[in-house]
Amino acid sequence: MTIEPATDPATDPATDPVADYRRAVAAFRAGRSGYDELLDSPLGLRVEDAITRPGLDARLVDAQRILGEDGVAGEWQLDPIPLVLGHDEWLELSRGVAQRVELLDAVLADVYGERTLLRDGLLPPEVVLGDPEFIPAAAGIRLPGRHQLFLAAVDVGRDENGDWTVIADRAQAPAGAGYAMANRRATSRLLPGYHPDGRPSRVGGFFDVMRSSLDRVAPPTGGRTPRVVVLTAGPGSETEFDQAYLATLLGFPLVTADDLRVRGGRVWVRDIAGPEPVDVIVRRVDAQWCDPLELRPDSLLGVAGLVEAARRGTVTIVNGLGSGVVENRALYPFLPDICESLLGQRLRLRQVVADSGASTAPVVTDAGLVPARVTLRTFAVTAGSGYEVMAGGLVRMDSGVLKDLWVRGEDLVEGRGRPLGSRPTTALLPTPVISARAGMSMFWLGRYAERAEDTVRLLRVADDLVEDWSGSPGSAGAGALLAIVAAIPLVTGAWPGALGTAGDPHPLLRAMTVDTELAGSVAHAVTRAVAAAHAVREQLSVDTWIVLGSLERVLVEHADSAAAGERIPLGLIYARLLEGLLALAGLKAESMVRDHAWQFLEIGRRVERALQVLALLRATLVQVRDPGVDEVVLEAVLATGESIITHRRRHPAGPAARAHVSSVVDLLLTDAGNPRSVAYSVDRIGEAIVHLPAAESDATSLVDLHAPLTARLRAWQRSDGPVTELDTVLAGLHADVSALAAALQTRYAVAAGSHRPLGDATRWPR
Repeated sequence: MTIEPATDPATDPATDPVADYRRAVAAFRAGRSGYDELLDSPLGLRVEDAITRPGLDARLVDAQRILGEDGVAGEWQLDPIPLVLGHDEWLELSRGVAQRVELLDAVLADVYGERTLLRDGLLPPEVVLGDPEFIPAAAGIRLPGRHQLFLAAVDVGRDENGDWTVIADRAQAPAGAGYAMANRRATSRLLPGYHPDGRPSRVGGFFDVMRSSLDRVAPPTGGRTPRVVVLTAGPGSETEFDQAYLATLLGFPLVTADDLRVRGGRVWVRDIAGPEPVDVIVRRVDAQWCDPLELRPDSLLGVAGLVEAARRGTVTIVNGLGSGVVENRALYPFLPDICESLLGQRLRLRQVVADSGASTAPVVTDAGLVPARVTLRTFAVTAGSGYEVMAGGLVRMDSGVLKDLWVRGEDLVEGRGRPLGSRPTTALLPTPVISARAGMSMFWLGRYAERAEDTVRLLRVADDLVEDWSGSPGSAGAGALLAIVAAIPLVTGAWPGALGTAGDPHPLLRAMTVDTELAGSVAHAVTRAVAAAHAVREQLSVDTWIVLGSLERVLVEHADSAAAGERIPLGLIYARLLEGLLALAGLKAESMVRDHAWQFLEIGRRVERALQVLALLRATLVQVRDPGVDEVVLEAVLATGESIITHRRRHPAGPAARAHVSSVVDLLLTDAGNPRSVAYSVDRIGEAIVHLPAAESDATSLVDLHAPLTARLRAWQRSDGPVTELDTVLAGLHADVSALAAALQTRYAVAAGSHRPLGDATRWPR
């Protein structure tokens, strides 16, 4: 629908935008469809932009684009119009949420402690002991400090009277805090300059409070700064982004069960330098799956011995094992009396047993603005003597769309007089943990990013040859085109049968560009690079996701046309892809700290570049051809290796004869000053591996494996051997680089089968 305003608030001073917005929302709550009064809301959107269909559609597209730039394209849909709550309304709601979490914490402590509630008849035993989330093995395990419920989420909705009511409690491993922060980032970029009477309260400070609280719940460390990790179910979890983003916001490593082990009654993380002690685990795996010894024996997601370590008090697990027992709605009828008994207070928030709620809010759809039912997820974390409630939250519409929540008013922690953003001072860890799994993910991120770039360069050169020589059969250029086309599967490893014939090179180039299923293609490399990046999201900057998102969009935009056999603008695609890939390389070169994660990324890039150049030289320079064809082939090789300008400066006459193959080899193989040469990559690999720590099982030194590479290169450089020996030299170098890469993986990769199930896994945790 298109709504035409009666007045323009930008020119009508009598218009109260806040009142207009509230009246419009009230109209939705009452079931009316009119939205004439939503003219200029606290969002600061002008009428012609915010209300008209084109404006709404544009903002909806922008919202998804911004999410894509953060690396979450397709994971959820963000409505561009946030839900706005006034300060007084939020203060009342947040007090109710804090009280409820305090109550759930008291119930949780009693259930796994003295169980006075059961003995005194305030809580029927069957409600607790019959709950599948009750874990007898967790009895007696206590977190240091006052609270046993570290983090909780409370889902609320409005009733028919407009009052907030509790729909559900989340205490198992509450999800959504990361989503809430991502939504805030997106709407802040989507709607700059909003709120004529003040910006919404910040939500980032909530994670500062959480980080400080994690330090406080750690077991005694003898003065050492506690080491905290976030335990994830790994790739494939339905809340994978939320878990990774939470780890990023907290600044702690994201680990899987394979990264952890229990030895001597305590938990260790498999750092690349060897095992490091873990003091606090932020658990994002359902409790029943956390330990195959004492809980589910079929779990592939748990760490054998974890319960015993928690029982000994050598590690703190939050939320604690068994905390999901307070999610049971069967508790609801008893909570008012329990609140009076334990807290001496009346329960502030009414609760409903069924998932219901009458509140609605505007949501942008293909039909324009329409009302949709709202559920708000609030978050609370332990903060010393009480609980801190996030001044925001996750708004879910019944259509599955998410909204940001804007809370208007003072950006202060209630009762403390300090901004939420004031971060507590803590000591730095001596060496941040990077697990073997994370190190290998960085290594493969580097390899796939470099593979994509090198393949684009090769395909771009082939496309240029098509444009220049495809209409000149029998010419030297046409012969060179056939040679380069034939080299593509040899260099990239793509299955030749999948590429068609060389009669029309366009299908080959098209498939090698956008076919994600074709191993060796650009799209395949980009897809694998994005997957590797997701595995180490907490290690990467936001800018990295902007670049990766742009690469994916370029390929997706043309995938359908390519699948239909249509010709696509390859030259334009290659230019856009190179722009993104060079930006990615620039981020790695100029924006990353030279820590162990960077070393793995650097080695991955250099290994791949060396292998790609070696494969290119073997596929193009060892054959004997007509001198005219040879000249064009050599120029194509130099262009692919981004070295043609340097070669022209050094050899003005150009590669006019077979003898000039040696000049190309010198530049791309042995010239240690050329960033595109094999020698340069080998030198950088050598510099990086000496910074890597020794692994737990140290076999042949990586430095020892690196030595033959430099020796073979120097031997060729000294002898300047004949071209007939070139293939042997290139093959040997390729084998040496491959062996070094394989040894690196063997040394630092997590040992397969370290966690074996005692039965078959039956489900993935929620």
